[in-house]
Amino acid sequence: MHNRVKMDAYMLRLAKWREQRYQEWLANPSPLAQRLRAVKAQREQELLKR
Repeated sequence: MHNRVKMDAYMLRLAKWREQRYQEWLANPSPLAQRLRAVKAQREQELLKR
């Protein structure tokens, strides 16, 4: 591929951008994600009590 260096640089930038966005999402989840996490935690607690 004649543009290998450019493609590799592009793919690296894309991977870093995706990771940054994912970390931001983890730090500031949407209200829906917060509710789902709460429901999951509640169900796990109920299973542990049995």
